[in-house]
Amino acid sequence: MEKAEVSIPKVEQGARVPLLPAQARIWYFTRRFPQSTEYNLFDAVTLAKAPDRERLTAAVRTLTERHDALRLRIVEVDGEPVQEDCGVPAPPVLWHDLRDLGQEAAEARAAAIVQEAAARPLHTDEAPMFRVLALLLPDGRAVLALGFHHVIIDHWSVGQVMGELTRLLAGHELPPAHGVGYLDYAAAQARNLDPAREVRELAYWKERLGGELPVLDLPKDRPRPATETRGGELVGFHVEAPLADRVRRFAAAENTSMFVVLLAAYQTFLSRLTGQSDIVVGSPLAGRDDETAEKIVGCFVKPVALRGDLSAAPAFRTLVQQTQRTVLEAQDHQMVPFERVVAELGVVRTPGVNPVFQTIFGFQDGVMVDADAGGGSLVSLDTKSARTDLSLSVTDEGGRLRGLLEYSCDLFHRSTVERFGQMYLDLLDALLDAPGTSVADAPLLTEDGRRHILHGLNPYAKPDIAYRTLAEPFEEQVLRTPDAVALIGEEGEVTYAELNARANRLAHHLRDRGVRPGGKVAVCMDRGFAMVIALYAVAKTGAAYVPMDPELPDGRMGFMLADTEPQLVLADEPGAGQLPEGPWPVLRLTGEERPWEECPSGNLTVSTRPDAPAFLLYTSGSTGRPKAVAYPVDGALANIFWLQRHYPFGPGDANILKTSYGFDVSTWELYWPLYYGARLVVARPGGHRDPEHLLDLTERYQVTTLFFVPTMMEVFLAAAPPGSCRSLRRVVIGGEEVKPRLRDAFHAHFDADLVNCCGPTEAGTVVEGVIPREPGVPVLPLGRPCDNFRVYILGPDLEVLPVGVPGEMYIGGETGLAHGYHNRPAMTAERFLPDPFGPVGRRMYRTGDLCRYRADGVIEHLGRIDRQVKVRGLRIELSEIESVLRDHPDVHACVALAPGVFDGRIAAFVVPEPGHEPVPRELERHARHHLPTHMVPAAVVTVDRIPYNVNGKIDDKALLERLGGEAAGGSTELVAPEGETETRLAAVFREVLGIETLSVTDGFFSLGGHSLLVFKLIAACGRELGVRPTVGDVFAAPSVRELAVRLGTAREERPGDDVLVPLVRPQGRPVVLLVHGAGGSVLPFHAVARGLAGQYDVYGLQAAEDPRGATTIEEMADRYVAAADAVRGTRPVFLAGWSVGGCVALEMARRWQERDVELAGVALLDSWLPPAAIADPSAAEQARAAFTAMDLLKGEGDVTARPAGLPEEAGHIPALLERHRAAFLAYAPEPYKGEVRLLRAADPYPDPRIAFPAILRGEDHGWRERISGLSFREIPGNHFTLVSEKNSADLADVIHEIVDETLSFSEI
Repeated sequence: MEKAEVSIPKVEQGARVPLLPAQARIWYFTRRFPQSTEYNLFDAVTLAKAPDRERLTAAVRTLTERHDALRLRIVEVDGEPVQEDCGVPAPPVLWHDLRDLGQEAAEARAAAIVQEAAARPLHTDEAPMFRVLALLLPDGRAVLALGFHHVIIDHWSVGQVMGELTRLLAGHELPPAHGVGYLDYAAAQARNLDPAREVRELAYWKERLGGELPVLDLPKDRPRPATETRGGELVGFHVEAPLADRVRRFAAAENTSMFVVLLAAYQTFLSRLTGQSDIVVGSPLAGRDDETAEKIVGCFVKPVALRGDLSAAPAFRTLVQQTQRTVLEAQDHQMVPFERVVAELGVVRTPGVNPVFQTIFGFQDGVMVDADAGGGSLVSLDTKSARTDLSLSVTDEGGRLRGLLEYSCDLFHRSTVERFGQMYLDLLDALLDAPGTSVADAPLLTEDGRRHILHGLNPYAKPDIAYRTLAEPFEEQVLRTPDAVALIGEEGEVTYAELNARANRLAHHLRDRGVRPGGKVAVCMDRGFAMVIALYAVAKTGAAYVPMDPELPDGRMGFMLADTEPQLVLADEPGAGQLPEGPWPVLRLTGEERPWEECPSGNLTVSTRPDAPAFLLYTSGSTGRPKAVAYPVDGALANIFWLQRHYPFGPGDANILKTSYGFDVSTWELYWPLYYGARLVVARPGGHRDPEHLLDLTERYQVTTLFFVPTMMEVFLAAAPPGSCRSLRRVVIGGEEVKPRLRDAFHAHFDADLVNCCGPTEAGTVVEGVIPREPGVPVLPLGRPCDNFRVYILGPDLEVLPVGVPGEMYIGGETGLAHGYHNRPAMTAERFLPDPFGPVGRRMYRTGDLCRYRADGVIEHLGRIDRQVKVRGLRIELSEIESVLRDHPDVHACVALAPGVFDGRIAAFVVPEPGHEPVPRELERHARHHLPTHMVPAAVVTVDRIPYNVNGKIDDKALLERLGGEAAGGSTELVAPEGETETRLAAVFREVLGIETLSVTDGFFSLGGHSLLVFKLIAACGRELGVRPTVGDVFAAPSVRELAVRLGTAREERPGDDVLVPLVRPQGRPVVLLVHGAGGSVLPFHAVARGLAGQYDVYGLQAAEDPRGATTIEEMADRYVAAADAVRGTRPVFLAGWSVGGCVALEMARRWQERDVELAGVALLDSWLPPAAIADPSAAEQARAAFTAMDLLKGEGDVTARPAGLPEEAGHIPALLERHRAAFLAYAPEPYKGEVRLLRAADPYPDPRIAFPAILRGEDHGWRERISGLSFREIPGNHFTLVSEKNSADLADVIHEIVDETLSFSEI
């Protein structure tokens, strides 16, 4: 269909014109993420001949004269963006002459320069919003790079501008410019709205995108952060000409476009990668609805959401046809702005998650440079940013296709996205090979890739086990070291020969009592030498032992005995007293009668199979009845032999026997050391719970290896004094998930290796690995598979999944799997399945664990399959929430639920630790510090216990009854405004926040307000009410009702100084003063103050807009002390200053110290000693250069880092930054005698180009010589992020600790 040319009038010179919807969306994200370069469009081309300098400058000037879009800037008027023509600027051409470098060095330097330029923001409030770079190379060639802000241009226009530029460089004249400019077109669009069409299109989109919208659940390398950084990178790949030609031919045969075919393949790729069938992909349409628009340079592109339904598993050809219809319909309904669609859909916004779609697909023709200018095609540069989780852009270069995957560095490693690119290519190839095949069967892996995952990542070696009992390796060691100590402890010592003889005598007696290979012997004994002898004796007979801890309840013991029907029960005196009555014979091993002592002491000869059962271990059952896992001899030995190859025991080593022998880990303690000549230190009964006893044994017997479950490891660490347990070489940990916090605490305490050994009772040790020393890293891998197991990560249909894709872990192998569950054939069949990848007849165990492979073959554990839920489209691991809350010292147990009646929110039920009373608000704050926003429970309910139903499952219904009215979403009462001021102020809140209803008691920030909107609120109040609140007013009185009271009093002259801002409502508590950083604002302290609310009166000190002579650190301190004196009364004061504010805080403390004012503490928040105080001239000069080079606008300027265009409330920020920098550089503090805490950022300064001298790189930041009472500690974050929302809770906790140390309880 032909497009008509539209008649459009010219706008007046100097007119300010509203943004087109496409621009408005881009501008919003640019303001929301001012340091992001996600809307930089940067391309480069290498020219065969360098352009003439004057000709290039003139050509750029001609282009800016022809196209008003290249002359625009965007400003705010009353908080609304408008654009204006700023006139023809000086051509923004930067020249770099690299001809004096070698060819290779020059090309590398050129690449670095253009890459740095691409990753530097272009600001919408500064004209021109583009830059040109020309880089001259030694061989006469040149690199030409053009960068534009997307708000003024799109890909279509880039091609037009580049074509005109190259023609100008070649000396050709251009035809006359089109008479209609971009501003003319935008103004006409703003005038000529079509409300009826918008209503029709909105109805289409509401129907098309109705229902619950999915959130694309890509397999991520990192959890989604609470605050997105928008940092990203590009990964490129090529669809080579043969495959590209097949795409063209298939598109032509289906009467569609390459865009549709490639999009359908991308939808298939996403569906196969995520397991989701409802796929929504964003895509930019050209947006040039008429012929006039096609001739104008500007930004017209319109995003649309293309929803694909793959639930019916259509053939690829069918999906292409379906996608064609979707695209055509979207083109017919693209007029309505996308943001209006989002608003009408009522999409719940989740921080860090793009609404509606989380991926973008784009297709465009390549831009070729005119041959006269040297030829070549434009290549997109990496702006180091990402708009969505993952985006794919494909460019048709004529022969082959070029693909670019843009990905979020918050979520993915580069290697993962490189694999995505290859998978997409392989999938596209397979789909075109068989377009009639269901997309559900389309392979994500090639046969080579599948083979690599099955066999390359997990090299399997069948163990050759010749032994028939667990005692035979021990018997061989007895021959090697008969006189070495085998057992040692409070009972004395027993040599290898003595232990073997005693076990043999008892084994002969057991055989006389009828115990035979394949039989079962129950053992009910306390830990001691006799128990070890008994277990070895049972092993020597070829029977399996059934461990029964004497502490087990009678009912459990009775069930186990009835279930296994042992031929004999071995017991000591405590054990015999606990045994229930029954038909089973009991042999007391600690009584006066010991007939076995007369039996022979030689080894027994046993004839049995190596896979005969060695023991039956009971685990909890989902039906409420325990189940016994029958584990074979060869499997247990294969585990130990594998561990010995990697973590050898030998003479001189020692290990403690402390684990209950009812747990599979106990086999490592019981047998492994004694197979290789080491000593087994036997803990006393009950000693496994006493960390002091275990520490004593470790020190006394120079223990080299310990086995712990994580919970006991935490207790042991808490009891171990610094410098203890130096004999330890390794600690093997397993049985539970190891948390990063425990890893870091262990490595801080011990030099030993921490070895993670994981595996279910049904398979022993399946994966292991030394846990690396990576403090702060949030993901802790399980390790690598042991080579006697095949470990598979499979999808729902038992298909092999690619590296990085989560699936269920299955364990296979000829040796190592349990026989199954004793007397439970149905349960055995459910969990032990035929192994489709191993030899015929072999089995694999289904673990129920969600895992994934890393590219290096290491396995990561992501949770339990049955503890995952979807909340607002996001997959959530409830066990992760439970784990975080259990980490709180007040919480003993926790269950998290996401009930349907709770409106897509999470409820947490906590059982307190004895003697503790958890505060729900504090638990929520704890969760918010460790979890993304969408995982923070909306309700925390304290319960006495976790209820279980008759089947042994958690009784969700009983817990949900405790929610009460909260299950319906809590109170929804709206408090209406009273009086004229409240009514008008409520209208201002609604306007600024863009909401229709509110309660006058709701806080500005809880309603969705943020720091940028504070300025818009201030401007709106001045316009509508004739009075402007300060930033401090909004913080101190955030609701309509509270702020109305403040505005009423503000109509008169404000008394006192405006530098002191109450950040929480004062209640007469001790005072915490937070001194601003270089930006002069108290905005960054908002979250910290929230964490201190209720315990202290928190004030922020903000810089005065009018300096009034306060241009030095000392003068600021004088002014701030006077302001604080007006409110503090006789209360103690805690002072903390951030960055340059630390210097001000130090001077304030000095003044109060001279007046004997009580200080609860002084803290410097990552403050450095100023250069003027450094004695070494060269170090001082290096420091001065570093501080001068700091980009404070990007950092401490916080949300006001780009002040131009904001209401004048923020316009003073740049001047303040430089005033404070100058004051800091000139400040030379005198020595301070008093206690000062330096709270040092744990992460390095974020800009690697800033080089500090050695004196400032030390842990004291140079202050030690000036402050006699200096102490320091690390706090999370870097110099800028230590006060961020994420880290502010930690900072608040540290402040509370310091004040608590100083003040008595009564004072608080």
